[in-house]
Amino acid sequence: MSQLVIIDPGHGWGDPGATRAGVCEADIALGIAEYLAAELRALGQTCLQTRQRADRDILNQARGLVRRARMANEVVGAACFVSLHLNSMPEEEGGSGIEVYYQAESLKGITLGRAIEAAYNLDTIIPRRLPMVKPHTSLYVLRKTRMPAVLVECGFITNTKEREFLNREGGRCQMATTLARGIVNWLTGKDGLWRPKSFNSASSISQKATSYNG
Repeated sequence: MSQLVIIDPGHGWGDPGATRAGVCEADIALGIAEYLAAELRALGQTCLQTRQRADRDILNQARGLVRRARMANEVVGAACFVSLHLNSMPEEEGGSGIEVYYQAESLKGITLGRAIEAAYNLDTIIPRRLPMVKPHTSLYVLRKTRMPAVLVECGFITNTKEREFLNREGGRCQMATTLARGIVNWLTGKDGLWRPKSFNSASSISQKATSYNG
């Protein structure tokens, strides 16, 4: 059964996010999101992106965060929310690895994060920043969305190797593919993770949700 995944490319709407060597976090996040949406649809899922390449709105960061959470919460039947970002260090060069945040005390959030970790297979290019799956209490999109949610820091824009990999179409596609595998394993219960009997990630998708697909 098709389920709805909300994909949130971080920053944008006039906010480039972290930058280095002429590369913007917002652009890489959007590129990964587009590949992720395509991969999930190929695997039978339905997707909604909070931000599209054609968007021309200019919002400050606070208003952008509010819009993302509101859009997600207005859609009935979303199975999960996945926000995509890149990490950075204050130094010109530094940092390494992928990490996944979930809202502290969210059982469904941690199982989604661990499913992504279990499927991850790009360790030789972007290693896991251990522990890869971490709780967080102050990330707005995790606190304010009503469905299971994770925020994925897909690598460090301040790491030359990771930045150059994710700045290539092939690298974005590979990142999206491994994320999609973890998400679908979680949606279908094929991640091998224990769940209480009451756990159910599936829910019906409303007409309003599908209308967002464009």
